[in-house]
This record gives sequence, C-alpha cells and structure tokens, in this order.
Amino acid sequence: MAGNGPVQWALAAIMVLAACAGIFFVARRFQEQRF
Repeated sequence: MAGNGPVQWALAAIMVLAACAGIFFVARRFQEQRF
C-alpha cells in the first residue's frame, strides 16, 4: 500500500464509486420491475 499513494487512492475511489453506482442502478431496475 505504500508504493504510489495518490494513484492507488484514486483507483480505490473510482472502484468504490463504480460499485455504488452499479448497485444503485440494479436496485432501481429491480424496483421498477416489481411495481
């Protein structure tokens, strides 16, 4: 973890945001299908 700090933090932040966006869109899609 102590290699190139800023790059690893940026990649981690991008992956977390992408995962949250994917979960959010999937949840909205399931809610639209239910109702």
